[in-house]
Amino acid sequence: MSLVHEVADEVFLLTVPVPVIIKDVNIYIFRGEVPALVDAGTNSPEVVRLLDEALKYLGMSNPSKVLITHWHVDHAGGASRLQQQGAEIIIGRKDLREWQTFMQPDSFKHFQNQICQEWGVPERESILINRIYSGLNRLTSLPAEVRLTEDGELIRAGNMLLRVIESPGHCQGHLCFYNEQDGLLFTGDQLLPNQIAYPGVWLEDDQVVSGSVSYLNSLREMERLEAKTYFPGHGDPQPDPALRCREVLEQVQAQSRRYIPGENVFASAYDLSKEKPSPDRLFFNLHLVAGWKDMLRYKEQNAGTLCK
Repeated sequence: MSLVHEVADEVFLLTVPVPVIIKDVNIYIFRGEVPALVDAGTNSPEVVRLLDEALKYLGMSNPSKVLITHWHVDHAGGASRLQQQGAEIIIGRKDLREWQTFMQPDSFKHFQNQICQEWGVPERESILINRIYSGLNRLTSLPAEVRLTEDGELIRAGNMLLRVIESPGHCQGHLCFYNEQDGLLFTGDQLLPNQIAYPGVWLEDDQVVSGSVSYLNSLREMERLEAKTYFPGHGDPQPDPALRCREVLEQVQAQSRRYIPGENVFASAYDLSKEKPSPDRLFFNLHLVAGWKDMLRYKEQNAGTLCK
């Protein structure tokens, strides 16, 4: 099967399409003692078919565990179906809370109000962005049962032990999974080879904050692991994750130093594009600018120190 190939001993990469902005996403299949997945793709029929075909090709039954790096629909959308087939869905507490909030009927209206009030997005643009946001709902569903995990727990996947690493930034509850014996790090969207993940936003003490500072601190922690290879949620596995962490840290901090605050987040985000940005590009730019704004405020409050 051309879409699945071995990337580590008894670990296989299946790349499946995503019927939204992103082209595709990775699912990692662990064959061995405890059949398992890292991430689940969306719940679209094509992804269901491709995953079923890949498992059959590998001589595997349904996985007994699915480890979720984060709740976004391209990574967790298919988890409910797998749970119905008997898989244990393993997810972080904060990530589950964000997922549950996203699935609330009024979450899309709340998001639209947030970007208007907090970021100064005009109503017309907010409606276009919210259409994208709300359209993601059809690609995911909450599993009826999950098992919550936390930082440091060891989980058997295939023939490996994976250590849970809390890595907030792209999401508040983002997790990475680390096989310390072989130096293999499964990074979700926290560390990508060809792009920098946008920082998420979430509520802390009833205030909307960006995940930008958390993201940089998570990269510092990942760099210290001295892993040999990282397995991202998008793109091919790559060597030397510590080097990539340093590259991303330098790029993000260089961007934040060049940031000049505008009238509001929307104005600065709009100016990042040479022409009128598409709704999905504007969505991305808004998160970037909100992140730079938070980093600037953090440095002012902490005597110029950005990372721990």
